[in-house]
Amino acid sequence: MPFAELEDIVISYQDTGVPTNTEIDYTTIVLVHGHKFNSRELLGTEDLEIREPCFPDTWDLLLPRLSADYRLIAYDRRRYGQTRASPLTDLDSSDLLKFIAHLRSVGAVPSKLVMFGWSAGCFGPVLAVDDTPQDQSLPFDAILLYDPPFFTPAPPPRSQNFDFGRLVAGYFDPITAAPIPDRNSIDIMPQEILRLCYDTDAGDPGIPNTIRSRINPELVSRVIDRVPIGLLYGTLSLVHMVVACKKVIELAGKRETFFAMEMEDTNHFAMTDKPDMFAERVRQALDKLIR
Repeated sequence: MPFAELEDIVISYQDTGVPTNTEIDYTTIVLVHGHKFNSRELLGTEDLEIREPCFPDTWDLLLPRLSADYRLIAYDRRRYGQTRASPLTDLDSSDLLKFIAHLRSVGAVPSKLVMFGWSAGCFGPVLAVDDTPQDQSLPFDAILLYDPPFFTPAPPPRSQNFDFGRLVAGYFDPITAAPIPDRNSIDIMPQEILRLCYDTDAGDPGIPNTIRSRINPELVSRVIDRVPIGLLYGTLSLVHMVVACKKVIELAGKRETFFAMEMEDTNHFAMTDKPDMFAERVRQALDKLIR
């Protein structure tokens, strides 16, 4: 596992390397994970010491299905994996921009660069656009979002005996919003990935309200105006997320630089439930974004 030693932060990440099918002008994809389901050890420490890598990762079933054609880089946000930050604050967009600069400096981005955010991982790329001054070029070419939880309430604290993992991994009736009985990604997920949600520090705060509150319709509209965006969403995901995705679609209107793709009979965990289908949808979306 490589590390990016940056100002005030050491970022751990996976890198599939140069794709075998396109070794020169290949596209690099930076994957941004969501809340809980990433890298088994969730430390919440200011210790900058680099330790042994923690595996597996939420993306593990997806990476080998795309790595022949794209360079895939999945990094650990603050409080996850071997990433170490001091002071320990919430600077997702700042960290992401520094990490992108590092990747370019080491030659990992020879051509196009796409940010791919899933769930709470959608906040960082969107805020990175808005945090880049209008008179400066963006350091990436496009954004792909999967089930962004924009405009939705924060989940209750874990101290309330709330099973975050089972909630977000459920399948939901799009009409009634009720959970579909006997359908939950938790029940079929590989055990090594399932542990990523439950073998973690209960003190993890998730996305702070200071960050969550920034994602308002006005900001999303500004971002859509600045960068091509593709949106993937599961029709049977948690209803709050489906509603959020439809709100983003409404805000985008008829902009030619935006598109959305429904994934029928799919929830928030297509990368583990249906990795072959999901890889194909991601490939189709990337073709649209970087053509």
